[in-house]
Parts: sequence; C-alpha cells; structure tokens
Amino acid sequence: FEPPALGLVFRSDNSGISAKPLQFTKVAHISGKGIEEAFFWFPVAPPGYASLGCVVSRVDQCPSLECICCLRIDLVNQATILDKPVSCFVSSKASQSWSIWRVDNQ
Repeated sequence: FEPPALGLVFRSDNSGISAKPLQFTKVAHISGKGIEEAFFWFPVAPPGYASLGCVVSRVDQCPSLECICCLRIDLVNQATILDKPVSCFVSSKASQSWSIWRVDNQ
C-alpha cells in the first residue's frame, strides 16, 4: 500500500473539542512471508468523545497517548463503509484474520 495522498492535522486551542484517549487496545497483528509486521492499535475514547480509527506501528509497543486525540462526539458524522475490503487475510492456520476497508466520507 502507498501512503494516503492526503493527510489531516487537527489542532484546537479549545480544550473541550478534543481529549486524549484513555488507552490503546491492540486489535490486530499482521505478519507473514514477504510483508513487514504491522500492529494495529485502537484508541479507547473517554466518555463523550469518539475514536476515528487505528494507529498502525511496526513495533509491538503501545503508542503514546500524546500521539492522537479523540474528537467530541457531537462533532463527528457517521460514514459508510464501502462494500468490499481494500485488503483482507483469512486462514485456518493463522491466529487472526483481518481486513482493511475504505470509508466513503467525502
């Protein structure tokens, strides 16, 4: 996969708009022949805030709580997940299956 063509940075001087996650939960670990390891971490948002996706790292170490923020829930809109995943892996021999989906939010 190539990095996204567009990245977003959120910054606010209003402390009520965003909050640090309470913790991260590791939700997936991808490894295999010919691919680099990747660890997917989902931020657990505090009450009244929303997590907008996972943080992906190449090491099995929980990201810093300072690396992202969770937005106030009333500022977030629901988006549609497209019908087919961008990529997926299912195996009876593997301990985990995974899929990556594109979100139709534009």
